[in-house]
Amino acid sequence: MTDRCTRCSTEVDCDLFPFSSGMSECLCISVRFPSEKPLHAALGRTLVVEPQIEEQPGEEVVEVTWERESEGGQGKVRLYPVDPQDPRVSVERDGATLRVTDLRQEDYGVYIFTVTNQEGYQASAKRTVRKCEVPPKATIPLLCDVSHGYEQWDTPVIMWLVDGVEVSNQTSANLSPDGRMLYPSGECVRNYTCIVNSSLGYSTAHFYTGCYTKPDDQPRSHVCTWLWVSLIIVLAVGFIIWKFIKKRQQNGSRQH
Repeated sequence: MTDRCTRCSTEVDCDLFPFSSGMSECLCISVRFPSEKPLHAALGRTLVVEPQIEEQPGEEVVEVTWERESEGGQGKVRLYPVDPQDPRVSVERDGATLRVTDLRQEDYGVYIFTVTNQEGYQASAKRTVRKCEVPPKATIPLLCDVSHGYEQWDTPVIMWLVDGVEVSNQTSANLSPDGRMLYPSGECVRNYTCIVNSSLGYSTAHFYTGCYTKPDDQPRSHVCTWLWVSLIIVLAVGFIIWKFIKKRQQNGSRQH
């Protein structure tokens, strides 16, 4: 009795690969990306595209290629292997990882990775790469950490107070889904309070802050102040020297 692959994910039928033991195995290579969502990268940055190759026992990848086309399916360009090779483009893991440095506008589009096994069967996968227009916003959250060495039947309930006023995602606060992290809004707040309530008891933690001028604004104001002071001193010294010279000239003319 013989077996046969039903169909590859790449929509090509697999043949049987005979072995000396009399058994047979289907060679049906496949390629996929961890996510179907588009990748985003900013101009001038580095892009790394990493597909996953799934091989059957006895199967071997003999060739890999990388191509790029526009999202509309136009203008396909071979990226690897190609001669001469663009110095910004390199591969790792025997060609299974593509790296593009110093991204340019023409580098955005659909990247196509194709593999070929020893029987000539091919499989390919695509990943869209788009330009990131706005860099991600960095935030420093406050964490309400609940640590204890006891087993409990319930989940702790966490509540946040900002300057004594309870906040939640239904108000103006920005909390993580589990409520353990609070992302400050940037407004002047002096007291953050985390309250934890469960079958083990009740506890609170406080974090105090001060409302200060941004650190990067202070050196600039100091520099401006010193510039004005220096200018006034120079003008004052210059005026004194001018008066002294003028007075000496007047005294000399009187003596003559």
